[in-house]
Amino acid sequence: MWQILIFTTKFFIMKTILIFTVTMILSFNVHAQIYTEKYIKDAKVEAIKWLNNLNNKNFEVCWEMHSNEAKIANQSLENWQVYVNEMMDEFGEISSRKVSNAYFKSSIEGKENGFYVFIEYNCQYEHTDQHMEAVVLKQNDQFKWKIDSWEYQFISKKEEENSNESK
Repeated sequence: MWQILIFTTKFFIMKTILIFTVTMILSFNVHAQIYTEKYIKDAKVEAIKWLNNLNNKNFEVCWEMHSNEAKIANQSLENWQVYVNEMMDEFGEISSRKVSNAYFKSSIEGKENGFYVFIEYNCQYEHTDQHMEAVVLKQNDQFKWKIDSWEYQFISKKEEENSNESK
């Protein structure tokens, strides 16, 4: 009789521990997912601010929104400003920008571990076709999202017209 009671008690304790463990694991996953979504949402806000400043040629404001690593990679505000001003002139006025993808990563090859959000956009600019932009943001040690990199890919309408004329 005591053996059955001891077995039943052990079984109940094991079952309780298992249920508790599974519940904790699931709650951590849900909690992590909620934070990931919040990181992406907060980073999107900063990315749009930065891109709007870029399109309005407020380059000094953009520079201040860069991560320290991005500032070092671009060497100086003056160098970056000359380069970006040329690109903005080549792109022309923006008419639309829509998020096509956004995701969170905690590690990137060649960079220190941290919180990174990648945001990809499909854009319509005056002088380009099939224009895509990608902004990578990194959370700094004050928990603020900073621009780590900006990449773009497009077909110039001028090149496209020249290509069509030569056919």
